[in-house]
Amino acid sequence: MSFACLKLLCKKFMEGNKDEYHFAHLFLLLEWNLIAWSDNVVGLHMNDFEFLGDALLVYMKKTKTDQEGNHGRLPYHCYFNSVDPHLNLGLALGIYLLTNPGVLTNPHNKLFPAEHQYNRYARILNTVIESNREEFARIGVLPGTIGTHSAQKGAATYAASGCTVSPSMSAICNRAGWKMGGSRDKYVKYEAAGDQFLGRVLCGLNPLLQEFALSPPFFNMEGEELNEVERLLMSFVVGGTVLPAVTFEVLRMCFACVVYHHNFLVENLPANHRFRAHPAMTHLPEAIRRDANKCRPVQYHEVQDIESAPNLTGIPPHVAILNQVSVLTAAVEQSNERFATILAGELDRRSVGGPVFAANNIMDAIRELQDQLSNTQTITQQHQGRAPPPPPLNPEPRVQAPDNDPQHQMYMWGGRFHNIPENFVIPKMNLQTLIVYWFCGSQHPFVPPLRFAKCWDFNNRKFMKVYLSQMKRMIDEVCRGAAYVNFSLDGGVDSPAKATRLYEAVEHLFKFPAGRH
Repeated sequence: MSFACLKLLCKKFMEGNKDEYHFAHLFLLLEWNLIAWSDNVVGLHMNDFEFLGDALLVYMKKTKTDQEGNHGRLPYHCYFNSVDPHLNLGLALGIYLLTNPGVLTNPHNKLFPAEHQYNRYARILNTVIESNREEFARIGVLPGTIGTHSAQKGAATYAASGCTVSPSMSAICNRAGWKMGGSRDKYVKYEAAGDQFLGRVLCGLNPLLQEFALSPPFFNMEGEELNEVERLLMSFVVGGTVLPAVTFEVLRMCFACVVYHHNFLVENLPANHRFRAHPAMTHLPEAIRRDANKCRPVQYHEVQDIESAPNLTGIPPHVAILNQVSVLTAAVEQSNERFATILAGELDRRSVGGPVFAANNIMDAIRELQDQLSNTQTITQQHQGRAPPPPPLNPEPRVQAPDNDPQHQMYMWGGRFHNIPENFVIPKMNLQTLIVYWFCGSQHPFVPPLRFAKCWDFNNRKFMKVYLSQMKRMIDEVCRGAAYVNFSLDGGVDSPAKATRLYEAVEHLFKFPAGRH
């Protein structure tokens, strides 16, 4: 599998409209970034992940050459590609975890909890290539030529030969679990620096550009402001209040990727994509969504100036030098502009060349002052001997609905007012997001709670009459379940946080055996 094939597959998985594509997207990126067998990816658990500094650490408990898991304590460093969202492992992991609420709470702690995930991934891979035969043919990929282990082979080839500045073969073999032969296996061991450089190369960052030293997106906040973001994330995630600290830190960094790429997701995800219904998309606060400085990646030379920025690892010397050269280049350009501005100002002040002439400026100022005095005198004469005009009456206060309240937003189309935008498509939903949409609606875009929507608010009126009725029946069962488990609905379900807690309370009543893939 070539790097071009990887990019095209990730694009199709992210922008496809099938629910299983975000599973395949994460599976493919893990297989590529870890240079791992598909079987090893299937066996990953949530406690195999840890986020430290600027890297996602993955502990592979079992590899081809380590069937007993003796080296499972060695962390393999994976990095988030902040330049290309399609290749961003953190974004793929965040979308997968948020759209599959049972993953974080399943008792076996498996990342891919259902059975036969290897066969499922192989089927999806072949289906996507077959359904986009022409696009893949342009890059030399035909149906049947790419298999489940192609990513491991392609990743190792790309890391070793994809650039003139490549990681060492020992780092590649150690991560892939391959023997180097002879005494090399005995004396050449794992070392973090080599694995970190390899991780940055595998994530798709170009080692010949200064962006190779880009950090993952992070929340540039401290104290109470950061605590507020963490409380928001806990309220959005099923089981968020009881997650282990290590798992929650991984989820927080993935959530930062979602926030940073929010506009990209809005523009590129299909209208009915399941993630569009999640509170992380529909109820993200404006203060975080609009302020680019609240959540962003930073360059190598910016880390020292930002206290909350993570320490960057895996940076080769030539990239550090590139960053310093870019800083010097920017400083020289600013110095040139500043010098030109100061010089032009001094010349104009001395009336040396240029469009400014001191005598003309003085005469213009005098004329302007004369006009102002003349106008003042005229107004004084007009009001002489008259009572001052009465103050204007206070206008009658008006009640205005807040702009950001989706329950008060109306849309005009089809010759009448509607509660729903004309081209709005209800995204695919799981039970958690159905509860959120039914009771809380969406803020982005402005859509009222679906319990207030009527079938004539949609273009496909006949279909929506049945669809809304089915939703109501499901919510009625949820409310019955809430009463059964003594979950109080007093005061209503007025926030995504309470809707998520309602789902957690009744989740066990709606479980059914997972199907086979």
